[in-house]
Amino acid sequence: MLPLPALPARAAEVPRQGPVVLYCQSGVRSRQALELLRSLGYDNVRALRGGLEEW
Repeated sequence: MLPLPALPARAAEVPRQGPVVLYCQSGVRSRQALELLRSLGYDNVRALRGGLEEW
């Protein structure tokens, strides 16, 4: 697990191989993380829509 505020500095820890699923409580922060990682060139990243509340 990696909190959103730490993601910009620690994005290199996110694997580029295989799928990456992002999640948070409501889906808002995971969507922000998704946009950040995609801007850094990650293409196999998905966010759990609605977060854990929806799941």
